[in-house]
Amino acid sequence: MNSKSYIFKLTILIFLGTLSASFSQQIDDTCSLNLKFYENQYNRGEFETVDSALRSCLESANLTFTQKKDYYRLLAMNSIAFDNIPLAESDIKELLKIDQNYKIRSDDPFVFQVLLNQLRFSNAKFVTSVSKISENINEAPANIILLTKEEIKQRGYKDLEEVFHDMPGFDVSKTSGGTYSSIYQRGYRTGNNNDRSLILVDGIEDNDIWSNNIWLSRQYSLSNIKQFEVIHGPASTMYGANAFGGVYNILTLTPSDMIPSFDENFGFNGFFGTGSYNTKEADFTMAFRKNKLSATVTARIHTSDEYDRSGYSDFDFDYGLNELTSYQALRMTYNSAIGSEHYTTQVDSDGDGAIDYVQYNAEGAMLARNLDNLGYNFDQPNGKIKYSNESINKYVQAKIYYGDFTLGVQHWSNEEGLAWFNDLYFSGTNNGTKWQPTQNTAYLKYDKNISSKLNITNIASYKFHELGKNTGLSSVPTLYYQAENGTTGLSNSNYSALESSAYLDMNYLNGSSAVSKYATEASLLGHSALPNWNYRRYILSSNQTRNELKVTYNGDLLKVVTGLEGRYSEVQENYTFNDDDTAIKHNIIDVGFYAQGNYTYRKLKAVIGGRVDYNRIDDDGGFGFVFNPRFALVYPIKKFVIKGIYSEAFKDATNFDKYSISAGSRDIPNPTLPPEKVNTTEFSILWDNSTELKNKFKVFAELSAFSSKFSGAIQTVQTASGLQNQDVGSLEIKGGQFRTNLSYSTLDLELNYTYTDPFSIAYDSDANSFSDPVRVGDIATHKGNVILNWKFKTRDAENSAVFNWNNRLNISEARKTGAGTTVSGNPYDSIKGFSILNSYLSFETKAGLIFGIGINNALDTEWFVPGARTASGIVASRVPQQKRNYFFRIGYDLR
Repeated sequence: MNSKSYIFKLTILIFLGTLSASFSQQIDDTCSLNLKFYENQYNRGEFETVDSALRSCLESANLTFTQKKDYYRLLAMNSIAFDNIPLAESDIKELLKIDQNYKIRSDDPFVFQVLLNQLRFSNAKFVTSVSKISENINEAPANIILLTKEEIKQRGYKDLEEVFHDMPGFDVSKTSGGTYSSIYQRGYRTGNNNDRSLILVDGIEDNDIWSNNIWLSRQYSLSNIKQFEVIHGPASTMYGANAFGGVYNILTLTPSDMIPSFDENFGFNGFFGTGSYNTKEADFTMAFRKNKLSATVTARIHTSDEYDRSGYSDFDFDYGLNELTSYQALRMTYNSAIGSEHYTTQVDSDGDGAIDYVQYNAEGAMLARNLDNLGYNFDQPNGKIKYSNESINKYVQAKIYYGDFTLGVQHWSNEEGLAWFNDLYFSGTNNGTKWQPTQNTAYLKYDKNISSKLNITNIASYKFHELGKNTGLSSVPTLYYQAENGTTGLSNSNYSALESSAYLDMNYLNGSSAVSKYATEASLLGHSALPNWNYRRYILSSNQTRNELKVTYNGDLLKVVTGLEGRYSEVQENYTFNDDDTAIKHNIIDVGFYAQGNYTYRKLKAVIGGRVDYNRIDDDGGFGFVFNPRFALVYPIKKFVIKGIYSEAFKDATNFDKYSISAGSRDIPNPTLPPEKVNTTEFSILWDNSTELKNKFKVFAELSAFSSKFSGAIQTVQTASGLQNQDVGSLEIKGGQFRTNLSYSTLDLELNYTYTDPFSIAYDSDANSFSDPVRVGDIATHKGNVILNWKFKTRDAENSAVFNWNNRLNISEARKTGAGTTVSGNPYDSIKGFSILNSYLSFETKAGLIFGIGINNALDTEWFVPGARTASGIVASRVPQQKRNYFFRIGYDLR
């Protein structure tokens, strides 16, 4: 991307964001005084004055979330001072809404610390992903799971991808392909991996613009995650196109999360790690705060040689050449310049006196076979072909806060192999096959509290996505045998016959020196050299400018969120393969208006929402208007919460779906491909006693069930002109899940179970009718997880662990594949089930140093996951997973 263009677009972005927010930028200087002013009044015992002044300020529109956090802290302390404990509890609850990971300060009063810990460990958690406002997770109108920073640290996750293995509702296949891991949510398997859900970083979409893929690998930082929210089910009402199967929202740390004391101005946490397969990682986040200005900077790098799969036939690069008799049966174009000592037959098939083709004799067959062997096993310039799958993942994020404004930038890059390919088709990373998606994002956010109940937020963002310069595929050479293996007609003239006896000198067939001499003589003779591995670079880039204006009314009984979103995208039509190629790009305009409100009558909360989206491509394309509604009833009664939800969503066909063609797979593009639709009905009931402080034994349990119907699913159909993607398929998926958390003293136990029953109904173009339902492949009917955490030594009032031992057990039954499933080309009827144990032991010193050692696949189980896409040959049918492996980590959390 041209740097001047990037700077210009970023400048325009910042200007538009500032302009959209400037109308309400009025700061009340009285309420923006240094906190020391109010602390001094508190220390002088002017409690009523402090209470009145701070509550008045909180009712105004002039406080940032950092200021609100400090004000609620002082208010709670002030309420304790004049013995109003219920009011202090109310203030602490508001504080925890802003920062549920609030770190106790050395100057916090003892009673304040006790109340805060009681309320914090009541397990009342708040999320923002469902309705774009903060709400209690138990009462949010969706099936949602939250993972906290503390849980991520305790479990010793090496990357974000590992999180999904422990969550209900997912089938995960770590295939080490272009998307590293194929993550199927709620039983929807797609050949275009990870494109049915939406991933957000602080509310900013991070899916690929061209394919809508989630490039979920090892790039995302763990040191800066405050909490990770996962929504199951459609969410188009809030997020528009492509929030189809669900939403994953990464909320990152703010300076106030990392700098607990108002008097301090620096915070740090991070870690370094090393482990099996020559894996190395560094991941850290720093924070700075001074008056109204604050900032965070995050960086992560991960490198690895990856698990060596060369012991398995699909990845061993041990080529079994055809037998000599097979070479002798080949038909070759006749070349009169070549002596006949290597031919056994000259054939005049039509009797016109001309030789139509010849065949090898035994000597010629041997020499052709040897030359093919050299072509297989050496890459230019004479590198040995063998398994390799090295990876390097990089991530940088910076956020600058000033008043109500946040300026954020993010860059990440994954450079990895495509080890999901069978070695009969493509090489490894050391021989050229690499995939390098790269993304750059910049945004300006304005977040203003107009009053205690009214908020305006505007986010202007710019994204640029591309494939890095190292992206390319190195495919196996066209061999003599492949080119000339025909039963009728003549062979490919590029490999006509062995053109000269000089080619057949047996002395040239003994290693890399032979290859060099062979190539030299071939060049002198004007012929091609050995069959060479063919390298093809892939070039792709797209960009998008987006603005979202959101207004939130947060009343006691009525809460309303409404917003207007617009996007302008320049999306490349398909891959190009040379720097000089002119890429065709399409101009896409998307506009969406959404509104969702919930009203509470007594205890019953009714939620009604809807969103209208408009899409136009170039001058006359696009899907036009689409409407998606959402309805929910949420009823809390004592310790129970009962939810009933109906939602719809749509999935816009990507440019990959519309324009990508490949001979024999998709012959004809379909630029008018309409969106896919889904409607889902859900019901859940949960029981939670953890909010009752007197209970030492805390229990949370939730049972949910859903039914989803998909229409307009993309399917490749045989037409009169060739194969084409069309919206003719449908799916019916039913399922349910159960999860529970049990806590007693220093022990925490989580259990979850998922049941999935997915079927696809395809269109038969030959019969002009729909087929019988077919089981969706690669999806387990039953699977579950057990997570046990033991804090077996504690240090202080926060119950912060000195030693922590975490064990995670992943269990899955066999996954059906092959005939009778949607992955009919897979030669396996099923991929066997597994039980995998991962263990992590950590020790944290009083100074904040953290040492951890982990063992993944502790029982050294051999296990596999189904291959991606068709899994029928080119893409390996099953992919072996890591055996027992280890990692060590040392980190630091500045307190």
